[in-house]
Amino acid sequence: MPKLVIKEGPGRGDQYELSETDVTVGRDSGNTLRAPDKTVSRFHAKVGIRGGRCYVSDLKSHNGTFVNGERVRRRRLYHMDEIRLGNVVLIFLEDDVTDVDMLLRSQRDEPEITQTIAVDDRLLLEGVGDGSRSELITSNQRLLALAELSRVSASVRSMPSLFDLVIDNLKQTLNPDRVVPILREDDGTLLPYLRAKSGFERGLDEAGISKSVVEECLKNGVAVVSQRPRKPGDAGRKGAGGQHITSVLCAPLARRKPYGVLYCDRVDRDDHFERADIQYICSVAAQAAVVIETIRDYQAEATRARSLEGEVSGQYDLIGQSTEMNKVFEFIRRAAPTGASVLICGESGTGKELVARAIHYQSNRNKGPFEAVNCAAMSQTLIESELFGHVRGSFTGAISDRPGRFELAHKGTIFLDEVGSLPLDCQTKLLRVLEDGLVRRVGDVKDRTVDVRVIAATNEDLNAALKENRFREDLFYRLNVLRSDLPPLRERSADIEILSHHFLRLFSEKCGRAIEGYDPAVLHAFRRYAWPGNVRELKNVIERMVIMCDAEVLSPDLLPPELRGEAPGTAVPEPQDAGQPGSLRSLQEIERRYILDVLQKVGGNKKKAAEILGLDRSTLYAKLRRYNV
Repeated sequence: MPKLVIKEGPGRGDQYELSETDVTVGRDSGNTLRAPDKTVSRFHAKVGIRGGRCYVSDLKSHNGTFVNGERVRRRRLYHMDEIRLGNVVLIFLEDDVTDVDMLLRSQRDEPEITQTIAVDDRLLLEGVGDGSRSELITSNQRLLALAELSRVSASVRSMPSLFDLVIDNLKQTLNPDRVVPILREDDGTLLPYLRAKSGFERGLDEAGISKSVVEECLKNGVAVVSQRPRKPGDAGRKGAGGQHITSVLCAPLARRKPYGVLYCDRVDRDDHFERADIQYICSVAAQAAVVIETIRDYQAEATRARSLEGEVSGQYDLIGQSTEMNKVFEFIRRAAPTGASVLICGESGTGKELVARAIHYQSNRNKGPFEAVNCAAMSQTLIESELFGHVRGSFTGAISDRPGRFELAHKGTIFLDEVGSLPLDCQTKLLRVLEDGLVRRVGDVKDRTVDVRVIAATNEDLNAALKENRFREDLFYRLNVLRSDLPPLRERSADIEILSHHFLRLFSEKCGRAIEGYDPAVLHAFRRYAWPGNVRELKNVIERMVIMCDAEVLSPDLLPPELRGEAPGTAVPEPQDAGQPGSLRSLQEIERRYILDVLQKVGGNKKKAAEILGLDRSTLYAKLRRYNV
């Protein structure tokens, strides 16, 4: 029965048998094979059997479906094909051929090992220039075939693709009936790569493969040629369907270490392999071993890169199942394919940069750079140079030409956080970039063209800034083409528990702790807290608790004072009677009073206040300036 095995990704090692019913693979729980990885689409691909053959089809996934490193829409599958869906790698196995022991069969009349040759680099050269004209022609043809194999295999990045090339090469030059590359895994398991071109009919061949030859080659690291003359009583037809192996070649796949063997044979034939044939298969095996080493190094680096990417991107996950967050996800889906400017509004810590990154990575600019700039974190004297660059000598300290962030973001996206903090002269230059795609470095006399999508974010009311003439009206309308207002955490309380468990897994792995969950009282405290710092504050609180925890669960005594009700203004306020005078206050006034309360509680320590509030210190300083504190 054909099956899929998860080689990399969630559920590694799990196996799924294939039947006449299609197997769908994706992130959604409605799939037959669920891969809960954010690089996998909700319904990514399907694998089905048609007319006794297995096919994989891409379901219009975002990241594509790859077979042996090649992106495909629909492709027939062969034994040991590698299917990659985002960060998830599946192996297709046909007819339970999962171990070489299922092919190794000790024959009653095993071919006698007539010659073993220690492998060295001189084998191919031995005898070149001697012999008849036909032998010289054959030798020259093999040299050309080996050179072509070296050329085309240099860019191969998967074992099945490599062995398809090797099998084609050996079929062309040595005329075997069957060819089976066999690789030794790290645990010692021997995996046969039976390909469509291997010469085996569907199912296992009655003849099996020569056990004594494979064992001799593996044990002693030598190339082997064996022969068994046909006997008058032998029955069978010429080809792979016969009953008796009459000649075998086997060469070790080895370089820095043994990787396996390259096996080929002839069945029920009178023509046997000769010494020149073993010289050639050794040369092919040596070339294949180099490529195997390259592929394994490449795959190890690719796996490491995907792991690091997952570790980093785990810090940028948008998590939530509430109605409010589903609206945000829908906005991202619609906004990403366009090139329009985006304005993201919301309180500090609500995930404005995460939304910006999601829009970038789901857009057609996702191969380009993503530049994030916090406009409130830089002094007004430096922000212009940071955004637009400068030339040497334009001001004190400008010792060389330097490109700005807009130039660095060419063909990509720039994210301007706290855009309301931009000084008016910078706003004028930003407007020109949006209108004409031109930037001019500080001190320069020429313009430079850039192709950049602008995503801006703010946690203040830009309408108020317009009235106070702190923000250009024309710039506001250029930025406000597509707008998303992110909900604060207190308005999406249904997501608090989901976020809490996500951050617990993240920091438990990061800190090497085996923490299983939360005391129910902790989750209750999380739900009743107002979270003025929103998701960022929740994340910081959980990270501190994980670091300080010595038990298997996070207990209430690890909660910071403000979550235990020991700091002012921390609990979610009870709703007041709207008819009472003064019962309603603006959001800015509530935020201002809360910041003042926290500052008073920590004795004016801004660093500690920023930690409690879940804010960057630069953001806190910007708020203090805005509120004239």
